[in-house]
Parts: sequence; structure tokens; C-alpha cells
Amino acid sequence: MPIVETVISSEIVKFMTDAQDEGVATEADTKKMKAYADNLAGVIANAIKSATVTVVAGIPVATAGSPTAQVGATTATGTGTLS
Repeated sequence: MPIVETVISSEIVKFMTDAQDEGVATEADTKKMKAYADNLAGVIANAIKSATVTVVAGIPVATAGSPTAQVGATTATGTGTLS
């Protein structure tokens, strides 16, 4: 699943709006919250995208070709870990 910054931003705006005492933001407040949420969403997405994905060894691979010129591709999915 791709990281969608607009979805992250929308959720941040929702949380900030819900946290206000009155529950209703002025138009100026909404613009400020949107700008803040967009920036925060970018920071979050960049942090996630910069993570290292480590995949465990042992993913099955099918190969073809001569003994000195092998080509191949994985035949199963692998499980990765973000770090």
C-alpha cells in the first residue's frame, strides 16, 4: 500500500479539529491547521520512506539458463522489517 500524504494530512486536521474546545474552527484556523497538517504529513511520510527494509533470507527463486549465465526471479513473497 502506498503512503498517501493527503490521507495522513486529512486525519491530522480531523484530530486537531476534534481537539478544539468549541469543535468548530474558523476559516483562518482551518487554513492554518491544513498547512500544519500538510507539513506534518510530509515529515511522517519522509520518515517512513527513509526506513530500511530488511528481508529475511530464504525467499524461493526459480532460475533458468546455463550454469554460467543464470537468470531468475523470486517465486514467493518475502516478509520485511522496517528499521
